[in-house]
Amino acid sequence: DEAVPPHEVIEYACKLAGVPPPAAIPLSDAAGQVSDARMSFYTESKRVSNDRIKQELGVKLLFPTYREGLDALFAGDQRPFD
Repeated sequence: DEAVPPHEVIEYACKLAGVPPPAAIPLSDAAGQVSDARMSFYTESKRVSNDRIKQELGVKLLFPTYREGLDALFAGDQRPFD
């Protein structure tokens, strides 16, 4: 229920893990240092919404935001896999 840029998700996960987030570097400096897939992730990343799946299909998500999902993972929640 919360579309955010990728760096916010990474920063939140690092906070939960108790580690500093990786240093931000300009994309132009990253070229040639990271994989093409990683470059694509940051240059072509799109924000998405889960509104349509909830409205049209009646889906109720266990973890509707990245915060809830990451909180559950770090707490050891295994749903829906348990």
